[in-house]
Amino acid sequence: MDFQSIALPTELRRQPYKDGKSIKIFKKQSIFRYCFKVYDLYLCTALNLVIDIGNTSTKVAIFDKKNIIEETTDKLENISKKIQKINETQHIKHCIISSVVSDTGSFLAACQKHFPTILLSSETPIPISNLYQTPKTLGNDRVACAVALHTQFQNEKSLSIDLGTCIKYDFVDEKGIYQGGAISPGMQMRFKSLDTFTNQLPLVQPAELDNYIGKTTETSILSGVINGIKSEINGIIDQYNADYGQLKVVITGGDHKYFEKGLKNITFADSLLVLKGLNEILEYNTKN
Repeated sequence: MDFQSIALPTELRRQPYKDGKSIKIFKKQSIFRYCFKVYDLYLCTALNLVIDIGNTSTKVAIFDKKNIIEETTDKLENISKKIQKINETQHIKHCIISSVVSDTGSFLAACQKHFPTILLSSETPIPISNLYQTPKTLGNDRVACAVALHTQFQNEKSLSIDLGTCIKYDFVDEKGIYQGGAISPGMQMRFKSLDTFTNQLPLVQPAELDNYIGKTTETSILSGVINGIKSEINGIIDQYNADYGQLKVVITGGDHKYFEKGLKNITFADSLLVLKGLNEILEYNTKN
């Protein structure tokens, strides 16, 4: 910090009298306020702003290196209004945006106005090797999960399971190579499809189940969807473990809370896995 670049407030300067003498014209609390301001500026850390624009909501996190110090989820239009405030209240050095929405031009411009900003794409360098045969169609969230896995479990095989609009499985081997994975319909998509493609079945809202045997049409749908997803996930984990040995498995995504208790061989759940991966990509691109 160049303290000479911080202008001393007028009330803190020495003011000369006509006889050449000078006195301090400040009050004690004024100098204390000024000193604390300088001290705060000296200690302030350059922060990363990470923005993940999803199909239904947008997540924003502020990172101090690898640590999240603030996180929020809201609609994109509301996040846009908060960018100016973030600029005014936080010392943001770099920003990264990941989006599954095509029309983000105005939001990107708003961020670029205040911070150096990376819009994640298939051309963005990442700290892992990628064997996906169609990298331009690989979702940014899947890339971020893979990077976060490699950071968390270096030299170990790992699998992320992102339970959101779709269920996405992403596998990284012990050499830090992204091998690919799978995509299946998410929980809400399954509920809506039963309602949309039948004449009699209702649209059911997710809820916790006490029994896998449904006693009503609603609980039968709940059981079929939720227990069906649990069986799918457990079966895929078993298949990976059989083929590659014991994996580290992390579940994430907005719907993961409905499945934590019914899954086996899960290492842990991390709702912020995508944001952490995006931060790692940002760090990788700005460290030099």
